[in-house]
Amino acid sequence: MLFDPVRKQRSELADGVPYGWGIRWSADSKYVYYQHLYSGEEQPIFSVRVSDHKVEQVTSARQILRADVLSYTMTRLPPDNSPLASLVHNNSDIFALELDLP
Repeated sequence: MLFDPVRKQRSELADGVPYGWGIRWSADSKYVYYQHLYSGEEQPIFSVRVSDHKVEQVTSARQILRADVLSYTMTRLPPDNSPLASLVHNNSDIFALELDLP
């Protein structure tokens, strides 16, 4: 939902349920980025143009080529509007771990 303080009205910016840490504004405030909670494995990130509510898919899990990545969550949107994500890795690749604490 988007609130217009001048008209004191709310409007639906996009449908769906945000996933992870939610919604991020672009540096110029013309777009809103969000990761969609999907039942599938793609976990896409979308951008919505505020002026006309046009939705475009930015990326999905298909573009992450590493086999050990289980999922990801959009965590930040830097000034160039390229989404940064936190990856969840499969920990089955750890065969041994030695820890030397004082």
